[in-house]
Amino acid sequence: MPAAHQGRLPWNFDYGNPDVDSAALRWDLNEGSGTAVADSSGSGHNGTMATGVSWGQGNDPENPADKAATFTGASCQQITVAGTALSNTSSYTVAAWVRLTDKSVNRTAVSKNGSYTSGFFLNYVQATGRWAFSRMDTDSSTSLPIRASSNTSPVLGRWTHLAGVYDTATGKMTLYVDGVAQSTTAPTGGWNATGGYIIGRAQWNGTFTNTWHGGIDDVRIYGKALTADQVATLAGDENAGRMLKVRRAAL
Repeated sequence: MPAAHQGRLPWNFDYGNPDVDSAALRWDLNEGSGTAVADSSGSGHNGTMATGVSWGQGNDPENPADKAATFTGASCQQITVAGTALSNTSSYTVAAWVRLTDKSVNRTAVSKNGSYTSGFFLNYVQATGRWAFSRMDTDSSTSLPIRASSNTSPVLGRWTHLAGVYDTATGKMTLYVDGVAQSTTAPTGGWNATGGYIIGRAQWNGTFTNTWHGGIDDVRIYGKALTADQVATLAGDENAGRMLKVRRAAL
């Protein structure tokens, strides 16, 4: 060992789980200005902010560069994403960091347009006072909701990680809150929403509704059902797969 290096401990590098970094679609929402929202997955499904959506601090308060989209509940506010991309009749996972600041009505963080209603909702349900991963049994004005709900009510103003997993192998849909599985349900019906992904609102009976009130950060769509361990990893680090820390190792 060269004299200049004697007495120094070698560097070790620790990395996050790369499995959860391979999202089919990912909107980091770190732009901080303008109305263009990049799809950092490389798939090219970029988004556009509507009037009224603004930029605020993201879910990492120690990182001023971490930004988030901020909504005030106005009916016109949304982020629209080009293209239909993935089928919601196959296995998939939808995840986002959310901060809810109003519980007076239903609120939807992420959805996918159908003809009459959204194909799925990652949302807050006012009637139950719970987070939910929801879908409708048909794409019609008479459709009925199917939900996997959280065990407890949201805390207003608190950043929370939500993930909805639909697994065709088990025929079940599961909601995770902060990386912990909540409830699981077996959905009936089965139809594919062919519209675009929407951040910040839902669709019901052909009209836009359930506009978000608060912040949304780091939205991801996977074309597979993440495992419970993978969801826990995703909730533990918003930049999974990056170098998490560099430290000296003991000899």
